[in-house]
Parts: sequence; C-alpha cells; structure tokens
Amino acid sequence: MKRTYFEIAERVWKTLAHILAFMLMALIVIVFWQIFCRYVIKASNGWTQEISTLVFIWATYLGAALAIRSGAQISVRVIVNKFKGPLHEIIELIAAIICEVFYFVFSIAGILAMYIFVGVGTPALRMSMAIPYSAIAVSGIIMIFFGIDEIIKPVKKIMNNRKSKEV
Repeated sequence: MKRTYFEIAERVWKTLAHILAFMLMALIVIVFWQIFCRYVIKASNGWTQEISTLVFIWATYLGAALAIRSGAQISVRVIVNKFKGPLHEIIELIAAIICEVFYFVFSIAGILAMYIFVGVGTPALRMSMAIPYSAIAVSGIIMIFFGIDEIIKPVKKIMNNRKSKEV
C-alpha cells in the first residue's frame, strides 16, 4: 500500500506526540521522586537530576519539532501578511525555504556537537554527553521532515492560482 508524505508525516507526528507525553510523565515522576527523597527521606539521588535534565532537553527539542508540523512554531508573520494574492504565497515559500535551511544548519550543528562531546561523561551516571546533544540533531532532522509540508503548501497554492488563471 502506497503511503503519501502527508500520511507518513501524520503518523510520525502522532508517534512523537505520544513519546513526548510519556517523557513529560516520566519527568514528573522523576522530579517528584527527587523531591520526596530530598525532603522526606533526607537522601539525595544524583541520578535523578541528570535523568530529569536529559528528559527535559529531549522533550524541549522534540516539542519544537512537533510545533513545526502543527504550525505552532514562533514566526514573524508581519512581512508575509503585508502581501496578498500570488505574492503572498511566493513570500511564504521563500520563508519556508529559509526555515528549511535553518533546520539543516541546526541539524549539522547538533551532529557536530555530538562528535565533540562523545567522550565526555556526565558526573553521576558517566553517560556520554553526546546523548543530550543528539536531541538537537534528531529534532533538526524531524524539523526538516515536517518543514517539507511548509514548502508544499505555498507551492500548491501557486500552482492552483496558475491553473485557475489559465482556465
């Protein structure tokens, strides 16, 4: 069965949304446990802070990637909204392409950071610092994937405008 980009993107988005929800629930449990241990048991766990920081970093970057698909990312619409008609779609297309370039650079920066910090370990768990930095690379790649839709939308509008003028 042939799947379209939009069906795949929707399935990826839903899966990531579930993963993000699980991560946020895990973060609540870990932080609650950390507070309970510190104030009730009077013993602090070093691992809880590192794991909660790691989960928070991943949740933040995955949330940013999910925002691209749902259109909730931060954007400056002032310039785009000043234009109407076909010029509006062209400006939207240019903005989407600029965002895709940013996502690509963002991904490359995440990959480079992973390589730089691969040999550095965290204090308590001795976990590689490449793991939190990999969140940048992974979310950047997901942003590129979801950003394709932001390019397709104005292209479709431009094509539909041309078709309607020809008729």
